[in-house]
Amino acid sequence: TYWLGRAQQALGNKEAARQAFERLAGHPTFYSILADEELGRSFRLPDKARSISEEEAERVRQTPGVQRAMALFRLDMRTEGTREWNWTLRNRDDRFLLAAAQFAQQLGIYDRAINAADRTRNEHDYSLRYLAKRFGWQSQLGGWLDPLADKALVLSVCIALMLHGDLPYWLVGLIVIRDLVIVSGAVTFHFNYAPLHAAPTLVGKLTTLTLLVLVVLLLWHNISGGVPAWLLDGLVYVCAAMLLISGIDYVRRWSAKARTLSRQKLTSPETRP
Repeated sequence: TYWLGRAQQALGNKEAARQAFERLAGHPTFYSILADEELGRSFRLPDKARSISEEEAERVRQTPGVQRAMALFRLDMRTEGTREWNWTLRNRDDRFLLAAAQFAQQLGIYDRAINAADRTRNEHDYSLRYLAKRFGWQSQLGGWLDPLADKALVLSVCIALMLHGDLPYWLVGLIVIRDLVIVSGAVTFHFNYAPLHAAPTLVGKLTTLTLLVLVVLLLWHNISGGVPAWLLDGLVYVCAAMLLISGIDYVRRWSAKARTLSRQKLTSPETRP
């Protein structure tokens, strides 16, 4: 419906576009929020639903369909359990859905907890929908991909600015060399010494912040031309210095950890002859 509204908007059919957006607007969902923005309305996060009472929780626990679904999950019959769960939650009111979400979360069936909480229409509890945020969960793969995505974003924008003539080639080369040193060092440490849990240092964060400030100012300069040249030139050299400092800092830190682990391995009873 949202993209139908955008299509009508592009064709100049303003009234048809407005009607499409109106059908979506007013709900705390992704496309509904986009529709509100198209209609010039602001979005406010709805109030958190009141806590589930013991009576509401018991009502869910005593529901035959929920009991059957839980029995199937215990038998590791997830496909059948999911079908039973989904069928049982059809046309249920918000209080039942929230209680079911809480029940599933307590039993560790997290996908069904999210599924139930995401079905509510008027009462919402986002702590039951976004469990990773609530409990601070992070996979090892996610811990690696998150900083890699940040580096890829910054690097791609810097390459584009370099090709546009806004950044010197040597600075982009320095960014590439630093990132290659960090990534290759991290991979070497992970596979030769110990599992590596990505944890950016303060110097690394300051380096990224400095690069982002430079990128934003360059983009703004291309739009309005109101950024002094001395400021941009100064930031280029500040970024170069921060890149060198952070690269050396990463190498120093992880080299020291690798040496410590190597000494511990040599002195451990298991490695002695």
